[in-house]
Amino acid sequence: YSVEHSPGNVRVGDLVFVDTETTGLGGTGTVPFLVGCGRATTTGFEIHQYLLPDYSDETALLEDLLSELIPGNTVVTYNGAAFDLPLLRDRFVINRVARDIPMKAHIDLLHPTRRLFKRRLKDCSLVNVERALFGHVRSDDIPGYLIPSVYFEWLNDQATDNLRLVLAHNRQDILTLL
Repeated sequence: YSVEHSPGNVRVGDLVFVDTETTGLGGTGTVPFLVGCGRATTTGFEIHQYLLPDYSDETALLEDLLSELIPGNTVVTYNGAAFDLPLLRDRFVINRVARDIPMKAHIDLLHPTRRLFKRRLKDCSLVNVERALFGHVRSDDIPGYLIPSVYFEWLNDQATDNLRLVLAHNRQDILTLL
């Protein structure tokens, strides 16, 4: 093997940073209504966000998402092993889009963050890690617990004022993963 392709080495261009915003915290009725994917390109870093305009469009969202998730890529998440990826896998199966998430490997940054910083940081949420370790304080960020209600509000009356905050929150989560 060359160094570029030996086990344990990952090319930056093969990393896909994934974060979901959902209608709840688990269970069969939980739907990912916003999925953000970021990746390094030759010109910088691109983020694509897939927003579910209505429940009937979930299959189309998931099919589009497959273009981001290809077998040679390594998916990077924060708590994705316990939440994001099982949820996406279940939604792929329920909607008959795929039987699994196509990827080479998965890196969940929550686990090494907890191992390295649990004594220093009592709260290892992504926003707290970003603040405590990197000194970045988000401005105008929407609290995570409000995100599902903003989506339901948008579905009911098409109010986009708070939806832009949800999109910005998701985008910031992906940048923090990077």
